[in-house]
Amino acid sequence: MIPKKMWQALQPLIKDTQDKEINKLKIDEEIITNVEEIPNSLNVFYINSIEEVISKIDTTNCSIDNRDEVKQSVESNVEKSKTEKVNKIEHKLTAAEQKREQELQRKLEKIKENVRIL
Repeated sequence: MIPKKMWQALQPLIKDTQDKEINKLKIDEEIITNVEEIPNSLNVFYINSIEEVISKIDTTNCSIDNRDEVKQSVESNVEKSKTEKVNKIEHKLTAAEQKREQELQRKLEKIKENVRIL
């Protein structure tokens, strides 16, 4: 229960606040005191809200498109890198095969020479 003196001190503040807040409506950051302005203010508020949502959707779509482009670019670079690595490995294998073949030819020549000597 509120003491009588405190209640008496609060009464003017409550009355003052009540008088000030009558017939006021706050839409977004705008305070409207004329009832006739409410529909127009609501329309402006909703139009701005819709435009903000559309802007965010457009930004998101651009971000998704950009992400797809980056993904394609990365995939392309990975594919090029794989192709280059495969080509290098094939080249090394080919060189190793040729070297091995040359060694076998030399060994075969040595064997032939040894057979002739005998």
